[in-house]
Amino acid sequence: MIWLLRSRGLQVHLNSMTITITYFAVFGDVNNVTPKMRWQTDEAITIHVIAASTPNSVFTNTKSKSIAKGVWDALNAFFEGRTTIVLVKLSQQLQSTRCGNDDNVCDHIDNS
Repeated sequence: MIWLLRSRGLQVHLNSMTITITYFAVFGDVNNVTPKMRWQTDEAITIHVIAASTPNSVFTNTKSKSIAKGVWDALNAFFEGRTTIVLVKLSQQLQSTRCGNDDNVCDHIDNS
Protein backbone atom coordinates (compact mmCIF):
# COMPACT_ATOMS: atom_id res chain seq x y z
CA MET A 1 0.00 0.00 0.00
CA ILE A 2 2.85 2.37 0.85
CA TRP A 3 4.45 1.62 -2.52
CA LEU A 4 1.23 2.47 -4.35
CA LEU A 5 0.78 5.72 -2.44
CA ARG A 6 4.43 6.63 -2.94
CA SER A 7 4.14 5.99 -6.69
CA ARG A 8 1.31 8.52 -6.81
CA GLY A 9 3.06 11.06 -4.58
CA LEU A 10 0.49 10.56 -1.83
CA GLN A 11 2.65 9.11 0.95
CA VAL A 12 2.84 12.53 2.62
CA HIS A 13 -0.82 12.07 3.61
CA LEU A 14 0.16 9.18 5.89
CA ASN A 15 2.43 11.47 7.92
CA SER A 16 0.74 14.87 7.92
CA MET A 17 -2.64 16.00 9.21
CA THR A 18 -2.57 19.32 7.37
CA ILE A 19 -1.51 20.60 3.99
CA THR A 20 2.24 20.60 3.59
CA ILE A 21 4.41 23.41 2.30
CA THR A 22 5.24 21.26 -0.74
CA TYR A 23 1.72 21.72 -2.06
CA PHE A 24 2.26 25.47 -2.10
CA ALA A 25 5.93 25.59 -3.13
CA VAL A 26 5.98 23.00 -5.89
CA PHE A 27 2.53 23.25 -7.42
CA GLY A 28 0.84 26.57 -6.65
CA ASP A 29 -2.43 27.28 -8.47
CA VAL A 30 -2.91 25.21 -11.62
CA ASN A 31 -6.01 25.66 -13.82
CA ASN A 32 -7.88 27.41 -10.99
CA VAL A 33 -7.14 24.50 -8.63
CA THR A 34 -5.54 25.73 -5.44
CA PRO A 35 -3.04 23.74 -3.38
CA LYS A 36 -5.74 23.33 -0.70
CA MET A 37 -8.16 21.86 -3.24
CA ARG A 38 -5.46 19.48 -4.50
CA TRP A 39 -4.63 18.46 -0.92
CA GLN A 40 -8.28 17.65 -0.22
CA THR A 41 -8.58 15.61 -3.41
CA ASP A 42 -5.37 13.72 -2.63
CA GLU A 43 -6.64 13.12 0.94
CA ALA A 44 -9.79 11.52 -0.44
CA ILE A 45 -7.79 9.39 -2.88
CA THR A 46 -5.44 8.25 -0.09
CA ILE A 47 -8.33 7.28 2.17
CA HIS A 48 -9.99 5.44 -0.71
CA VAL A 49 -6.81 3.48 -1.50
CA ILE A 50 -6.48 2.43 2.13
CA ALA A 51 -10.17 1.49 2.41
CA ALA A 52 -10.12 -0.48 -0.85
CA SER A 53 -7.01 -2.37 0.28
CA THR A 54 -8.33 -3.53 3.65
CA PRO A 55 -10.94 -6.18 4.46
CA ASN A 56 -14.34 -5.00 5.73
CA SER A 57 -13.60 -6.33 9.21
CA VAL A 58 -10.58 -4.04 9.41
CA PHE A 59 -12.23 -1.11 7.64
CA THR A 60 -14.86 -0.88 10.40
CA ASN A 61 -12.05 0.08 12.79
CA THR A 62 -10.90 2.98 10.61
CA LYS A 63 -14.04 4.34 8.94
CA SER A 64 -14.72 6.93 11.62
CA LYS A 65 -11.49 8.79 10.79
CA SER A 66 -11.83 11.81 8.50
CA ILE A 67 -8.20 12.33 7.50
CA ALA A 68 -5.77 9.93 5.87
CA LYS A 69 -3.23 10.11 8.71
CA GLY A 70 -5.96 9.19 11.19
CA VAL A 71 -7.01 6.21 9.07
CA TRP A 72 -3.38 5.13 8.69
CA ASP A 73 -2.66 5.47 12.41
CA ALA A 74 -5.78 3.45 13.31
CA LEU A 75 -4.79 0.78 10.79
CA ASN A 76 -1.27 0.59 12.21
CA ALA A 77 -2.57 0.32 15.77
CA PHE A 78 -4.98 -2.45 14.75
CA PHE A 79 -2.32 -4.56 13.06
CA GLU A 80 0.45 -3.92 15.58
CA GLY A 81 -1.74 -5.41 18.29
CA ARG A 82 -2.68 -8.33 16.06
CA THR A 83 0.94 -9.06 15.16
CA THR A 84 1.92 -9.48 18.79
CA ILE A 85 -1.03 -11.78 19.47
CA VAL A 86 -0.27 -13.89 16.40
CA LEU A 87 3.41 -14.19 17.33
CA VAL A 88 2.59 -15.29 20.87
CA LYS A 89 0.03 -17.81 19.61
CA LEU A 90 2.44 -19.25 17.03
CA SER A 91 5.21 -19.45 19.62
CA GLN A 92 2.95 -21.34 22.03
CA GLN A 93 1.80 -23.63 19.24
CA LEU A 94 5.39 -24.41 18.24
CA GLN A 95 6.45 -25.07 21.85
CA SER A 96 3.55 -27.45 22.45
CA THR A 97 4.11 -29.47 19.28
CA ARG A 98 5.73 -32.83 19.88
CA CYS A 99 6.89 -35.55 17.52
CA GLY A 100 5.73 -38.96 18.68
CA ASN A 101 8.10 -41.93 18.96
CA ASP A 102 6.54 -43.65 15.93
CA ASP A 103 6.08 -40.46 13.85
CA ASN A 104 8.18 -39.44 10.88
CA VAL A 105 10.34 -36.43 11.87
CA CYS A 106 10.27 -34.96 8.34
CA ASP A 107 6.45 -35.12 8.26
CA HIS A 108 6.30 -33.59 11.74
CA ILE A 109 8.49 -30.64 10.67
CA ASP A 110 6.52 -30.13 7.44
CA ASN A 111 3.25 -30.01 9.42
CA SER A 112 4.57 -27.71 12.16
